[in-house]
Amino acid sequence: MKKWLIFLFIFSLGMLFACQKEQGAEGIIDQLSQVSFEQVQRDVTRYYAENKLEECSDRLVGTRVRWSGKIMILTRDGTVRVVMGNSPSPNGEFKVSEEMVKSFRTGQTISFTGTIESIEVLETFPPMPKAFVRFKQVLVE
Repeated sequence: MKKWLIFLFIFSLGMLFACQKEQGAEGIIDQLSQVSFEQVQRDVTRYYAENKLEECSDRLVGTRVRWSGKIMILTRDGTVRVVMGNSPSPNGEFKVSEEMVKSFRTGQTISFTGTIESIEVLETFPPMPKAFVRFKQVLVE
């Protein structure tokens, strides 16, 4: 009888933790923003012209997004640089494990979910501000 009660107790604990984990995952999905990279680029251009780029960045930092991009640069330490939109050069960066980076290839299109850590401006010639987004807590789909 004791073994049966212990089994039920352990099973109940397992189910409780599984339910909590599942609810937590749904919470993250519910918090995904609908903001697109194109919207971020438009905001960067507008706020850059108004000298209010910090305001733009502060508003978007911490936003969780689901975007896709083409891998342009991979490093052994797990840094992935991607191109989103029509940019000829990388405009996004995040880190993954060294094991995961081995499964990627340059030119591969991926979808990922991540939290915007920072937004910087890459100035190009002719002068036109380009958004560069760094992500944290990235999950590659």
